[in-house]
Amino acid sequence: GALSECVFDKFVSKNRHWFPLKFVQLEQVLFEDHLSRTRTASYEDASQWKDHIGEIKVPGMPYDKLATHVAAISLPYDTTIFLFNELYSTNMPIFVPRDLW
Repeated sequence: GALSECVFDKFVSKNRHWFPLKFVQLEQVLFEDHLSRTRTASYEDASQWKDHIGEIKVPGMPYDKLATHVAAISLPYDTTIFLFNELYSTNMPIFVPRDLW
């Protein structure tokens, strides 16, 4: 969600000199894939994923797009928890908070 996005963006800005990273929210991947598949310019009146304030519900998961990423960060008790096993089965490195796991 928004809090994790702020934390990750701050981490990237403070560490960009020694380790260039780019964080992409799952919601962004889902939103952009939906626009591409449906060939529409907006989803529920939002033309950009950051403008969409509700839950993004799409009929399928774009696994081909997810597989293009080098690693994933999964925060427990988030909606992505169901995606953990699927990402794990692809041998993608997954980072989780140590104290909770």
